[in-house]
Amino acid sequence: RFSEVEVAIRDNFDQFLNYLERFDNFIVAKLISKEEIEPYLRYWLETISTDLSPTTKQALFNYINKYDFKGTIRLLKRFDIDILHNPEHIDPLNSE
Repeated sequence: RFSEVEVAIRDNFDQFLNYLERFDNFIVAKLISKEEIEPYLRYWLETISTDLSPTTKQALFNYINKYDFKGTIRLLKRFDIDILHNPEHIDPLNSE
């Protein structure tokens, strides 16, 4: 159903989002704090929240929501990036 290139892209996004999930798990376990990892994640958080085109951002946020990356959602919320409740991030084709 997907080409080899599409599978590779999906696998890379899955791996990236799983790493973000892991950071949130470390915060929950009190192994690190938000403040300790912020300098290392700043680039990625800014890219996700502001630097992506609206279409790309929407696709990423839909993917995160559809495939239930709860730790990623929590981590983004910790940095005031709310992908679930911000109307800017609601896909008008899938909203009811």
